[in-house]
Amino acid sequence: MRQQYAFGPKAGEYFEAVKGCKCEDLAIARRAVENEERMIRRKLEDTFSSGSTINDKLLHATFEGYDATTPELAEAKARFKQFASDLKGTLLVPGSYGTGKSHLSMATVNAVKEKGESAVFISLPRLLTKIKGTFGNEGSQDDIITSLADVTLLVLDDIGAEQVKYTDGSKTTIDTDTFSNDVLFQVLDARMGKPTIYTTNLTGKDLRARIGQRNWSRMLDDADIVKMYGDDYRLAKFNF
Repeated sequence: MRQQYAFGPKAGEYFEAVKGCKCEDLAIARRAVENEERMIRRKLEDTFSSGSTINDKLLHATFEGYDATTPELAEAKARFKQFASDLKGTLLVPGSYGTGKSHLSMATVNAVKEKGESAVFISLPRLLTKIKGTFGNEGSQDDIITSLADVTLLVLDDIGAEQVKYTDGSKTTIDTDTFSNDVLFQVLDARMGKPTIYTTNLTGKDLRARIGQRNWSRMLDDADIVKMYGDDYRLAKFNF
């Protein structure tokens, strides 16, 4: 008589063992699946959280490297650090340019990865470009969305900064107000109930108008709002 032992639901793998087999055999099988899952997560992180999608300066961001210039930004930093520790719910982070939204988000990703968990940072414009590169390859867009759904933490940065239109390799003009919102919906839907950070330079009113009521409602579900407004630190050394 045979019994089926299931391991690694994410990998969808299973092993069959004869009834009465040694426990150490099952332990070996379990470790094999866990190793495979770690390899899948590492490949995913290498694909998204790399120099191809994140600039070098941001790639190694830390909480210690963030200098909060106002009490509001100091509070934002503390809330990001707490989120990295708790890994619960959603952070929606609106704010002005150059206040460190991306820095603190990437610092959170790096802190989570240090704990051995999977985490991915990608901007919405670069995600759209990456998906655009899969056109003509059946299932590739679904594979990307599924991959982003599976990580412990996802940061989707710069929502609302995507271009209005672009042209793919076949010279087909695509309305990204529709295309980007469809992609955003798939990500939002896949990340419901999972630790996620969304950042934007738009106000709530403008963001809602840009992404539509359907996406706006999902983004706000279980969301903690962390406002980051202030002077652009990139311009602080220039006096003009």
